[in-house]
Amino acid sequence: MITIDKELLISDRCEFGTLFNNLNLMGYGLEIGVFEGIFSETLRNKWKGKTLHLVDRWVHDNGYIDVSNKSNEEFEEMFLNVNKKFLHDPSVITHRMLSLDASRLFSDNFFDWIYIDADHSYDACSNDLRNWYNKLKSVEFILDMIT
Repeated sequence: MITIDKELLISDRCEFGTLFNNLNLMGYGLEIGVFEGIFSETLRNKWKGKTLHLVDRWVHDNGYIDVSNKSNEEFEEMFLNVNKKFLHDPSVITHRMLSLDASRLFSDNFFDWIYIDADHSYDACSNDLRNWYNKLKSVEFILDMIT
């Protein structure tokens, strides 16, 4: 029989910050696919860790069909707004670049947790998992949530 502690059960991604605290994942966290930074704000407000890295291109992709693929002007405004949200929080660092390029900035075993919610195509998801997997200190579980 598998027993799961109540503090490890969540029903919504907005509870990830609390979950990471309960799992003592208090060093470095990463969100890939920031968009408007709404979830980033929720993470930062609930998670008590050291540093939150945010990675997003904030650029229109002509070959990607998705409601979140906005114009370059809209992405520019989003990027500026995300930076304004965290202007006075030095524990949040934004990286405006491709996920693959950002993965090269960090050594293996660097992050306590990584949240991936970027390009949802099969190839992009596979690449993100492959490029970031070794950047985690340990991999005990992978979550897949639809919100």
